[in-house]
Amino acid sequence: MSRRFSLRYPMILTVLFGLILNFIPISPAFGDNIGACQGSSTTNTRLSLGGRVITPSTILRASGNQPCGPGENNLNLISLSHTIIVSPNGTPAQNGTALLNAMVSISGNAPSAGNPYLLKLEPGQYDLGNQTLVLVPFVDLEGSGEETTVISSSGNANQATLVAASNSETRFIKINGSGGRQAGVYVPTGVSEVYLTHVTISTTAPFGNVEYALLNRGAVRVDSSTFSVSGGSLNVALFNDNTGSATLLNSALNAWGGNQTYAFANNSGSITVHNDTLNAWGAVTDNIALHNNVGGTATVQNSTLSASGGKNSIAFQNYSDAKVENSSLNTSGATSNYAIYNYNSNKVYVGSSELAGDTASVHIYSGSVTCVASYNGSFVMLGSSC
Repeated sequence: MSRRFSLRYPMILTVLFGLILNFIPISPAFGDNIGACQGSSTTNTRLSLGGRVITPSTILRASGNQPCGPGENNLNLISLSHTIIVSPNGTPAQNGTALLNAMVSISGNAPSAGNPYLLKLEPGQYDLGNQTLVLVPFVDLEGSGEETTVISSSGNANQATLVAASNSETRFIKINGSGGRQAGVYVPTGVSEVYLTHVTISTTAPFGNVEYALLNRGAVRVDSSTFSVSGGSLNVALFNDNTGSATLLNSALNAWGGNQTYAFANNSGSITVHNDTLNAWGAVTDNIALHNNVGGTATVQNSTLSASGGKNSIAFQNYSDAKVENSSLNTSGATSNYAIYNYNSNKVYVGSSELAGDTASVHIYSGSVTCVASYNGSFVMLGSSC
């Protein structure tokens, strides 16, 4: 098949790759190696376009998967069959619209376990305005780095910047929410196999709002990520609601300001905190690094839980059975400071951990706390009852 020559390499690459403006239309022909050569096998070849003569060294031609001729360079081009690339060719708002349109385009191709897709974002700003990016099952969203690829939105309270879908991963991207959005990322009830890897979420809200960086009601696994929330009356970096399941690995949760602040709040679900840093500070009344509500289960390992300021600073506020191992729980700067505040008739097991509270290492309202090889902020060993 003959190919149309062009003066500009980007246009030729566009034709060869099928990368059109901000996203790629899907075609069954994509996904093959494309034989292409730079130059011409005939040294006397000349191409004249618009009165301009193009020499062999600048001519691109498709080789038909035949070996390139003498003096030609093989370009080794590969087309993409299940990857949509969105490029920041316009304003942030135009880029945001292109991103929303790309997701619509993918959804029309019925992604599935046997037909997965990748939506790839080049470095740039993607402003959704007051819209929400709703992911599709079996579609991964990949940026080009947390500091270079940013999706943002504002306005429309009780919405999220991004809504996750089952069997999907979001990675290498930053998500911003402001202006009263309820969450940066929302995982709905029943949604499972959600992965957030190398994701930065930053949300702010006017005072009077309840604000979350991540609101989870499904099943999510977070790895090597940073969530920050501030500005609202109630600020929660990660809220595991209802019977949701959340696993946090190698990550940092930061919440500050307002009347109440929680780095991680678990409401009757199951959570695992492993090798993480949870910080809560600056609220007027309560600053709580980790809250485990009635009916919830919590396992904390190799992590640091810190709370400071306000009337009550609590590293771990617990209403259910829980386990803490090889971790540091510390509080300061409040009227009352507790490493662990235990409610209800439940049990907390603490092993090889530091419990540092200016008021008391442990306050047991009811239930019991059992310590093994643990110590307070002065490195004094605690007894078995802490």
